[in-house]
Amino acid sequence: MSKLFGDHAERYTSFVENSGPNAHYDRPAIMRLAGETAGKQILELGSAGGGLTEHLAAA
Repeated sequence: MSKLFGDHAERYTSFVENSGPNAHYDRPAIMRLAGETAGKQILELGSAGGGLTEHLAAA
């Protein structure tokens, strides 16, 4: 991975993870809709920085 891409990816991930719509609306709604994820395989398309993937995997 190039340094430029890596730097951009980290900033983008931080922004998305902490943005109001994502933190307070999108992610909570997706987590509710996903329901119980323990023991299930999950395919997240368009995962960007992977923030939601981390939340789904931890659930």
